[in-house]
This record gives sequence, C-alpha cells and structure tokens, in this order.
Amino acid sequence: PIINQPQVAILDLEAIVKRPVVLDDDAIAVRPMSFLPMSWDHRALDGATAARFLSRVKERLEGWEVR
Repeated sequence: PIINQPQVAILDLEAIVKRPVVLDDDAIAVRPMSFLPMSWDHRALDGATAARFLSRVKERLEGWEVR
C-alpha cells in the first residue's frame, strides 16, 4: 500500500487463498491464508509501534472463533 498525505499509515488486506501450511505436529494441511501488509511514515510512527500493532492484529485474527 502507498501512503497518501496526510495519512500516517495504511493497512492492506489481500485475497484469502488456500495455502499449504505446516502444523505444530509437523503435518501438512491446507488453510485459508492472506497477507496483511502495512506501510507507515517513519517520521510519524516508530517501526516498533507498528510491529506491535500488526502483532496484535495477527493474534486477534488467529484467535477469532467463528460461530
């Protein structure tokens, strides 16, 4: 994603596609996966802060239970 002024950051969600993944028990399974890239202006936002934000988004998405 490209930042346009006066934006400080932008988060992009790419298409969800099925990809092979290795599970904890070394088995291979097919799971829906997506890339979640983020761009930010380093003059306004520290990289560590952006990384913590993305880590938290990842945790919430992976822990989300569909009912």
